Amino acid sequence: MSGYGAGIEDWNLRIGKMSVAYLGGCETDIVTQNGNYAKSNIDVRFYDLKGPFGLWGAWFDVAAAKGELPRQGR
Repeated sequence: MSGYGAGIEDWNLRIGKMSVAYLGGCETDIVTQNGNYAKSNIDVRFYDLKGPFGLWGAWFDVAAAKGELPRQGR
């Protein structure tokens, strides 16, 4: 995960902690039918959740891209 963005880290939920971030980026060397290839991510992480055998964590990422990457062999 890399790009420009912002987020909140170590948000205490009483059952564990959560981090939320938005990351965006653009590849100027990849041009699609909609302009430069741009991608946005929303990254959500839950951690320090008490469970069997210790602490647990989960990570979710939702990504969206503008345009379509060119296929190989065209």
